[in-house]
Formats: sequence, C-alpha cells, structure tokens
Amino acid sequence: MNILPNNKFLIAVIVSALMGISVVIISAIWLNKMDALEMIPIVVSKNTLVPGSKLTKSNLRITNWPKENLPVGAFINVDQLVNRTPKMDIADGEVILERMLIPVSSSGSLAVQISLGKRAFTLSVNEAAGVAGFAMPGNFVDVILNSKDQNNQEISKIIAHKILILAVAQDRLSDDSKPKVVSAITIEVTPSDAEKLDLARSIGTLSLVLRHQNEELLDSNTGITRRDLVANVVSDIPVQKKPNKGMFIEVIRGLSKDSSN
Repeated sequence: MNILPNNKFLIAVIVSALMGISVVIISAIWLNKMDALEMIPIVVSKNTLVPGSKLTKSNLRITNWPKENLPVGAFINVDQLVNRTPKMDIADGEVILERMLIPVSSSGSLAVQISLGKRAFTLSVNEAAGVAGFAMPGNFVDVILNSKDQNNQEISKIIAHKILILAVAQDRLSDDSKPKVVSAITIEVTPSDAEKLDLARSIGTLSLVLRHQNEELLDSNTGITRRDLVANVVSDIPVQKKPNKGMFIEVIRGLSKDSSN
C-alpha cells in the first residue's frame, strides 16, 4: 500500500500550522511594542507659516507623536495656538513650539521680534523704492544708496545686504499676500548698519532690492557711477566696420588704362 500521498498532505498541514503560529506570535510581539510606545496628539502647521501672521484653526492640524520623544514647548491642543503669532518661518508639517511664537504677554509687540543685538529701523519709501509693494514682513532685501562720490559723480551702491523686513507700514500682523504700496518699511539691522543708513538717507536716496529667501551670497560690489554706466553702454554697441576696398594699381597704356587689386 502506497502511503506517500497521505504523508505529503500531512506535511503540508503541519507546515501551514507552523506558519500560522509564527504569524500570530510576530503580530502579538508587534502589538505589544505598539502598546508600549504611547502616542499623544501634537499640533503641527498645516501649511507654511510666516512671521507676523496670526494663527487660526485653518492653518493648524493634529498628528500623533511618541510621548517619550515629545519636543519641549510643543502644544497638544489647537485652541492653545489660535491668535498666536509666529516670530519665524515655520515649514509645512513642522511641530509648533513655544520658542517659535511671540510671547502672549507682549501683545504682539514688535520689540520681541527683534533678534538679540539687532535694531528696528524704519525707512520712508515710495512705490519704486519699496519694490512696488512686493516686499513683505519676513522677506529679505538689499539696500541701495544713490548719491555722489568725491568727484561729484553720481554713484549707486548696495550698502546693506540681506536685511530682514519686520513690518510694512503699520500692517505688521496682516496675512494679506497681495502686493501693497506703503510709505514706510521697518527693517532689522545691526547698530552699525542703523548708523550707516541714517547717514545715507541724508546724503542721497535709498531703494530696496528684493532677494531670494535662501540666498546667502553677499555681493562684494563697488558700485557703479554715471561714467561707468555710459562706458558700459558704449562698449556694448557693435562697431560698424567700413568695407575694406583694398589697394589697387592703375596702369595706363596709350589711350587705355587697366586697374587691378
């Protein structure tokens, strides 16, 4: 009697049972680990947040976070953050911490937004000098001075690089992203830059140049004068060359003449 088919069936049943037991054991171990890792709700940004924009429920959301790795200063309730104001850029999905926000006791005072060792300096601007309203709180700009040098030549030169805009006119907390022409812009500068800008606006006109948020390059420019500008324009004009007629020899033979190059 051939019992091999029955043995094959028995082996298949045993292997299947062992695999099932293994899956149950692994699942139980995994569930025990998940139970041991306690998760709690935490508030993160729902989109990119910029300094000076008040927080609302629409730009906040809740996610789960391991309790043992909870960051210091994190929030577990959205209502705790409504109407609070960031003092720095907060990326989409980033955990919002207390150190990223203007203190509640300050009532949104501009002074708390100024970095240590820096000063707030206000410039009067028009539509052109204010980058047509596209310069907003949180942006970075360069400051250009247009004046005259020792030779009484007009010169334009960048005198301050990568300056943070703290406020546009009095609308520091507005979250309106549309360009708006204003008459004054408040920027964050060092004390030495404040002195430089205060003197500069008395000897010439100041303009702002909007720059990329993440660009760290600081140009080592020397400025440009009217003479340099005119020279550059002239050098860019292509020279019109006259056609080369070359030299020729004229030979006269009797009553006829012959010309050749």
